[in-house]
Amino acid sequence: MSRVDSNIQEAFASGIQCVLSKDYGGLVAAFVDTGFVGSPLEWRAAEADPWQRTHPDGPPALVMANELRQRMEATAGGGSRFGALSVVLSEMGFCWQMYTPPYVILLIRTFLTLEGIAGKVRARVRFFCFGALSGEGLHEGVFTNLSCLRCNVREKAIKEKEQNE
Repeated sequence: MSRVDSNIQEAFASGIQCVLSKDYGGLVAAFVDTGFVGSPLEWRAAEADPWQRTHPDGPPALVMANELRQRMEATAGGGSRFGALSVVLSEMGFCWQMYTPPYVILLIRTFLTLEGIAGKVRARVRFFCFGALSGEGLHEGVFTNLSCLRCNVREKAIKEKEQNE
């Protein structure tokens, strides 16, 4: 797989923002937009039960969002860690119909890897701030030939982002 459609990229970016801002209703919408869950959502009370498109507690999207919120808050690092989201989704997969298109696995794996690197190397590294760089390739513009982060490029990216806001 060499390309992910732009609408999928946008939905995935929206999902990332929703995780970080704890907007679980928006996260469910991003799941639908990426194809990670179907539309309409399908749910079941137990693994052996048939899939249903209605939920006894209300609209399935709202129920799923509430369940995500509860599970994320109960999971270590659930407020900001994508690793926590993978644990939560693994648990929810028995009751909610979820799909794993190849791009979902690819993108989730990428962010889990980045999160793991950031946590080990420098806990306060913010990978997403480099989106403000314009006209420079990420590796050439941000890293030296020794793969060390160029602090001046990071500072420039943050200033450009602040000016654009």
